[in-house]
Amino acid sequence: TQSACSGLWVGKAAFDVLGGNLTLKSGKVGEMEVQKDRDRLLWDDRVVWTRHRASPVVTIVGLAVASSGAQVTFNVSRRARVSCDIIDARYLLRAPTARELEKEGVTKTVNPTAPGYKIVGNESTGLDYDVTVLSTHDVVIIEECEALCMKAYPQCVLMTFYLTGSDLATGRNCRLAKVFNESRTKGISPSAIFTHESLAERLVTHEIQIIGMVVPGAIYHAYCSTRDTYTGLHSTLAMIRDTQTTERADGALDSGSLNMPRGILLGGYASKTFLVPVAKA
Repeated sequence: TQSACSGLWVGKAAFDVLGGNLTLKSGKVGEMEVQKDRDRLLWDDRVVWTRHRASPVVTIVGLAVASSGAQVTFNVSRRARVSCDIIDARYLLRAPTARELEKEGVTKTVNPTAPGYKIVGNESTGLDYDVTVLSTHDVVIIEECEALCMKAYPQCVLMTFYLTGSDLATGRNCRLAKVFNESRTKGISPSAIFTHESLAERLVTHEIQIIGMVVPGAIYHAYCSTRDTYTGLHSTLAMIRDTQTTERADGALDSGSLNMPRGILLGGYASKTFLVPVAKA
């Protein structure tokens, strides 16, 4: 029903239930598709709405503990608010809950992917590709060409910078393409050397800095939880327990002890040239 779906769909429009289909007030018709972990609305204009039944999944891929805090490195399965914290293993009774991590830890809203460049072929090549040109520009350095393509993303999917030569049609040295297929080549150019970089969504690794004094030589556990930014669904205790990552802080003379060593002088021997103390700690 509409009330059951209200606020849970990644999409914003009122709809009514008519038989087995959903119909927007605009007349657009959608078909329900029920999957194991999500429901999907497949609209007749090929737009898809998704409703997830579980919170996003966070995976800790790195933990570094220093004297003044820790750095947790992680990635997520979809957009989420991620909360992480570290706990001294000596005081751990159980894994923290999502609310405890949100209250005591550090929270950051992140996406699973971000647009990023990947060099196509060699960094310096005479091979050109058969592309549909979006625009051409005059630039001084390759970073300017990259910035122009990034600004035009997602329309821009390939940036070509002319290391030597220029575009034969316009005389410019930065070409942006909106259609690109790596298998469609034009052969070796007789007059130009290129750097081609494709632009697409790529997996992103994120970091959270947790500031605070840690005990030298102590073992710390890191935990993270997620909360869906749209539905509000958060990680279960079992999901949080699965994120546990362990690291030992750098040691010291007291190797994790909170008390400084104490020396006791028991006695000693003396001569005209030296002293020999007898002590214990």
